[in-house]
Amino acid sequence: MLANSNKPVVVLDEIQKVARWSDVIKAFWDENTRNQLDIRVILLGSSALLMHAGLTESLADSNRSS
Repeated sequence: MLANSNKPVVVLDEIQKVARWSDVIKAFWDENTRNQLDIRVILLGSSALLMHAGLTESLADSNRSS
């Protein structure tokens, strides 16, 4: 699916090791949405529990703001 796309893709591995990673990603997402940029973001990590906890904390209402 991504191979046929001309849209930029940002891939971040081991994201759970970044302090307050979900806040950083949400700010990045919000800025790109405000600027009407269509960027794909892929988050990878080895600790699903830490990633899930961060995801539910910060990104829960990102759909409401668009």
